[in-house]
Amino acid sequence: MVAIRPGIAGLLGVAGVLLAPTVGSPAPSSPEPCKNVAEAILEASSRLKSPGALSRLAPYMSPDSVPVLERRLGNPGGRSMGLWVALGRTQHASALLAVRGLRASQQLEDRVGHALSLLALGEGAETGTITLALSSAPEALRERVATELAQLWGARPRDLLYPVLEDPSPAVRFVAARHLSSWSTRARRTLHELADGSDQRFRGLALEALVERGQRLPLDRVQRLSASHRTRALMKEASRGNSIALRELRSDLRSSEEPTRVGAMGALAALGAETSESLRRITQKARPAGDYEPELSMARLLLGETSALSSVSEADPAGVARAVEVLWLFTHSKLKTATADPATTASFLPVAERWLLSVRLSEPRAMQLLQAVEVLDPELSLRLSRQRIRGSDGESFEVASHVLGRGGGTGDISSLVAAAKRVEGEDSKSAALVAAARICAR
Repeated sequence: MVAIRPGIAGLLGVAGVLLAPTVGSPAPSSPEPCKNVAEAILEASSRLKSPGALSRLAPYMSPDSVPVLERRLGNPGGRSMGLWVALGRTQHASALLAVRGLRASQQLEDRVGHALSLLALGEGAETGTITLALSSAPEALRERVATELAQLWGARPRDLLYPVLEDPSPAVRFVAARHLSSWSTRARRTLHELADGSDQRFRGLALEALVERGQRLPLDRVQRLSASHRTRALMKEASRGNSIALRELRSDLRSSEEPTRVGAMGALAALGAETSESLRRITQKARPAGDYEPELSMARLLLGETSALSSVSEADPAGVARAVEVLWLFTHSKLKTATADPATTASFLPVAERWLLSVRLSEPRAMQLLQAVEVLDPELSLRLSRQRIRGSDGESFEVASHVLGRGGGTGDISSLVAAAKRVEGEDSKSAALVAAARICAR
């Protein structure tokens, strides 16, 4: 049977103003909340329209949801590829019987949805329909089908994607190459070809995909990356002993572009190539434009300079945002050299909590701060996430749900179900219910 990636897909964000914290953890609950989770998921299976929300929730649906989805698909006017795929991703035996009993219309999209549903259930009898769509359907449908195949695990979906590496559309080729690059030299070669191609939309995206796969890039290609990916690529090369990459990062400290300068601070702190004092001297010599004290102080704090905490704590909102970028890059660098002193970490955590609760950070910065706090103190990130799900929906709500689904306890289930019922966004609803279902499954 083809395996399914459960859970929240992709890069999610945490943001928004969090509510005031409560003391302690939720009290243990009875099995009743998990029954409520199943009922809420059953209701959602009849109401959700977003393909992404349905797909994320489908692996957690009980067999009771199968007839609900089947009835929805029985109405030709309400059919969609997302509904077909969701039914397949439930992975229930009754779903296979349901899909076999439903007849697709003559429209290619409907037939492809039927075939993808069967494929998700391990039945490849209609893969010819998928192959036909990938070879002759309009570009938008080819891209959609390739994207759906990339969500399935197993050899058969991958085999169907390999010919897509020759698709005439860069957009479709990119979907296949990005997914297959974990296994295929040919796919990585396709990414390199896209990086050198004439379509500007995918030159940077292809390079970024290569960086995410751990591929080494010549420095001339690194310069074409977005600021954040360029910093990560230079940091990785410097960690391998590339002195030119290290020199580039030091040179970036004088950049007039804020993302470049801030990224260099975080990268140099993570590499441990500088002491707190040497980083301060290099920065002052570089004479970067504007106020750079908050990010410099954060980098120095991470390098063990506890006296830098006061400057970090006193930063204005704009400075806080830059300091958060440094912190996130340090905690997510995956470098052995990026290890903060426990005492330094403990002294900073109250500041991080205050920032999350009282500073109006943008979505990306609040996401980074909560993710960094989760690395430094998982218990604090759980407490903050419990507050966030009491607020409005949005990306921050979704990631707070994800944090609770990964590390929360049975006492969080009722709060997640209540939040799913309260919020309006379907992505947020599915995120909260998935988190609750994960806790119940443990």
